[in-house]
Amino acid sequence: MNAAIATIGIAGSQGSVSSRSLGYEFDLLARARGGDERALIDIFDAVIYDVYSFAYLETGKVDQAERIADATGAELAWIVRSREVVGLSDVRERLLNSAANKVAQYRASEAREKALGDIRASFRHLFLAGSALVSIVYAGALTLG
Repeated sequence: MNAAIATIGIAGSQGSVSSRSLGYEFDLLARARGGDERALIDIFDAVIYDVYSFAYLETGKVDQAERIADATGAELAWIVRSREVVGLSDVRERLLNSAANKVAQYRASEAREKALGDIRASFRHLFLAGSALVSIVYAGALTLG
């Protein structure tokens, strides 16, 4: 697991957890699983900043961090309905792992774009060199001819 994920996940779950707050988390998850849209929004509000912060730290770009947070947030209902999540820390961890996968996809896409740009530049240089050679041959033919 990425260090940033572990740090944010730990920071989000530190502190004294009272039975009242755990009860609230369980109630919130139960309501969200039952279709309560307001509960889902409350869960989203509780965890999305960590996802956005992680994405921004990893990409360094606000717009990309927003896209990753939006795409990850879209998975929230599916994650909440999973019976494997027990509290908001589990939801946060799942979303951060999903965001980490999206960051990896973003980096791979950036690497592909850079490689394609390098190939295009090579072809452009090759074309210019070929054009220059044709011009030299043509000038030589005119001179001789």
